[in-house]
Amino acid sequence: MRGEYRAHDVAPDALAGAVKKFADEGYVGLNVTLPHKEAVMALCDNLSDAARAIGAVNTMVFANNKIYGDNTDAVGFADNLLAYDEDRIFNSAIILGAGGAARAVAFALKNLGVLDFTVLNRDVARAEKLLEELNLAGTAASPNAKYDQADILVNCTSLGMVGQPPLAFNFANLDKKTMVADIVYKPLQTEFLKAAQKRGCKTVDGLGMLIHQAAAAFEQFYGVEAGEMVKLRGILENKLR
Repeated sequence: MRGEYRAHDVAPDALAGAVKKFADEGYVGLNVTLPHKEAVMALCDNLSDAARAIGAVNTMVFANNKIYGDNTDAVGFADNLLAYDEDRIFNSAIILGAGGAARAVAFALKNLGVLDFTVLNRDVARAEKLLEELNLAGTAASPNAKYDQADILVNCTSLGMVGQPPLAFNFANLDKKTMVADIVYKPLQTEFLKAAQKRGCKTVDGLGMLIHQAAAAFEQFYGVEAGEMVKLRGILENKLR
């Protein structure tokens, strides 16, 4: 395929003009990252169910003189989980954090059949808002609350990322059958995941979610599959070393 994928720094006050400029220049679409994921929603003519529920857009597609907004983080997280263990059943989940990533993960887990959520966040009101707006059954609490039973535990914060403080989590009482996932991919094996492995839990790193959400966007841009996930992962693992 002939094409280019470029990175552009866009200031918040120049966002609308930049999106129009990219569309006029013949771009097939854009991937959007912080701090623009919420602001670009107002620039889209159509929003996917995922984008509406999550409250953020990370993929914009230019077609038919319109802008279509989607959020592929949710499907990226779900596809990566299924790649690790397609037969596992998830009924309950513990989510650390209540920001945009947590909303995407919660949306994905809801679609995978999770019925009971525990959202742990320093701002408990924000965790309660997440449950309410996504129409999820469960509990909102502070990170110090008791947590030991769940089919999956997901870190949806930036804690543990290179340049960020470590994520303090007590795995002593966590059921060893709990799958533990981290959305952080740099470092690939966070201290959070290492502690979970030491506990005996199966773990899922954040690189797979990154790859699968990008693949979902790629398919929307070009109408073809992105390629073999194993090969893509190998390329990115080498770049992260």
